[in-house]
Amino acid sequence: DESIRVVRELIDELPAEQQAVVRKRIYEDKTFKVIAEEVGAPLGTVLTRMRSALAKLHRRLDEKGREGRGE
Repeated sequence: DESIRVVRELIDELPAEQQAVVRKRIYEDKTFKVIAEEVGAPLGTVLTRMRSALAKLHRRLDEKGREGRGE
């Protein structure tokens, strides 16, 4: 599906720390507590990384949508 491909490409553009959190949460279905333990970061940091990653993905998806509509 085209949408899935685009989201995967956008995840690849994220900073490595954010990519790790997103991939572990979405693809590996790990809790934020487990992710924090695995990456050796405080839970709050992991949550912030996820929140920042989702905000970036949302902005980029909006941009791609506007590009697709010729805006």
